[in-house]
Amino acid sequence: MKSRKLKIKLDHLIVGGILLACAGTVRQFLFNDRAFDDEPSSITATINEPTSPIKSEQSEQVRTSEPPLCEPSKKETSFKKLMQLEYTEPHRQIASVDDTTLHTELPKAENSLNLEIAKPPKAHRLDIWSGFGSNYLKFSQKDSSGIENGQFSSVTLPTLMVETRLVWSDNWSYVFAYNQMPGKIETKGNLRLDNDTFTWSYFSFEAERHVFDGPFGSRIFVLGGVQRHQMPFLVGGTTYDVDLIQTELSTASVGARIELKPVDKWLIEGFMRYQTPLTSEASNGGDFKITGGLSFDGLVGISRALTPRWSFGVFWFGQSHNLNYTYTSSDQSVQRDGTQVLFNSDLQVRLGYQWSFGKD
Repeated sequence: MKSRKLKIKLDHLIVGGILLACAGTVRQFLFNDRAFDDEPSSITATINEPTSPIKSEQSEQVRTSEPPLCEPSKKETSFKKLMQLEYTEPHRQIASVDDTTLHTELPKAENSLNLEIAKPPKAHRLDIWSGFGSNYLKFSQKDSSGIENGQFSSVTLPTLMVETRLVWSDNWSYVFAYNQMPGKIETKGNLRLDNDTFTWSYFSFEAERHVFDGPFGSRIFVLGGVQRHQMPFLVGGTTYDVDLIQTELSTASVGARIELKPVDKWLIEGFMRYQTPLTSEASNGGDFKITGGLSFDGLVGISRALTPRWSFGVFWFGQSHNLNYTYTSSDQSVQRDGTQVLFNSDLQVRLGYQWSFGKD
């Protein structure tokens, strides 16, 4: 009986030893990180997010490793064949174990994250200028009969002006202006006038287009529009009796304008316009026509901003008209053709107000 029990225990010890040996071999095979082609048993997965102007590239790494239990041994089967990480688009192969592959579909990331900082909408601007000044005016008229021949000049005040400028955008502006310049004709000899005072007034409407930036921070504009003038005109029935009437002249204008800001709050500006006649008529009902001539006007001025809205400036403005005309009275009793020359030089002080409104 005792020998039988001893034999059973010995058998148990032998079986246990065999099991322990097998377990040790399996443990060495699974956890020895140098037993497979001298490569560490680590799994590294890197996920790169797209680069954007705000967020820098981030990466997430997952790493697992086990400390080596024994010295490595060379084997033909590589650990890479058992555990693999691979990047594909639009599917990403996560792992494959024993020829079993798992796939996970992930949404494809954009190549870049485009963020545009929205600019605040730009308001339109309305500039309103009003001013007064003193004017030198020269008037001469010469006709074929010699009756209405005369040349007069005078210095008068006050001249008045109003201008509104609608700045619709950085490139486009629309301008309406009105100027009024009084004048007086001094008679000589026996010449008699029914009225010796007159007013030369005009209004204009034009559009301005910014075309390019010039040197020293200047801005260059082209402009075009129309003008309407009321000017004096002499009509004589006899050698000594002459009537002073008003003629109306419409012209088309085209020119250029420049703005220059030499220092903060200061603005220098100027323009030159050429005018060509469109229509003409006389206030007494006669037939008055412009047959040719040359007309132009110009301005130069300097202004300073007093506050963000108010500005003050000094400006010189001048016009010159050299016109050929024909005139026939309404009853056909007077027929004339001749030349009329008008020139004015106006020095003004102006006050401006700036008002912003609306959105683009």
